[in-house]
Amino acid sequence: YTPRQGRQIFESAAKGERIIPFEDRYVVSSFVPPVPSRAFKTFISGGVDKSRLYKDLATARRSAPLSVHLCITTRCPYRCQHCGVTVPNTHSELSKYEWIRIIGDLQELGIANIIFTGGEPLLHNDIAEIIASVDDRSSTLLFTNGKLLTPEKAKSLKRSGLFILAVSLDSPYAEQHNRIRRNPKAFEHAIAAIRN
Repeated sequence: YTPRQGRQIFESAAKGERIIPFEDRYVVSSFVPPVPSRAFKTFISGGVDKSRLYKDLATARRSAPLSVHLCITTRCPYRCQHCGVTVPNTHSELSKYEWIRIIGDLQELGIANIIFTGGEPLLHNDIAEIIASVDDRSSTLLFTNGKLLTPEKAKSLKRSGLFILAVSLDSPYAEQHNRIRRNPKAFEHAIAAIRN
């Protein structure tokens, strides 16, 4: 793309967002890779006919989705009201090597954002290694309820290359958050995780 076209793409993606400087890049939103980055190039060009300007993220022709959510485990210490993961804890999980292979295949398709969910993804013993397998063609995001996010775990995730970590907070009121999460300490854990 020409510089003018690149600016138009960036402005379209950033419409209504607050752009935040982070290190040597800018963050437009949780679902847009940092700018500039190879992942952002994947975001704007993955599978798109290079002769056409990428004007509309919702209708552009692509060979792959912009993002993929990976339910890395169905295990979770909570039983939240809204959770769609209803598979019992005894359900088998993919191995670290299976996830790494799948992530490689997804990146070859042109996925710009790889998002780790669950259950509680921090319960997967190899989560840091799985995240580390994502190369710079994609940006990474992990959703957690925060219960297991210690300062050490946060540092490990950052070292693995995790770009965004989202701690679920369903209400500013502890009682309401705890009721939704069906755990009397869920709010306390989420606030501690946000601090970490």
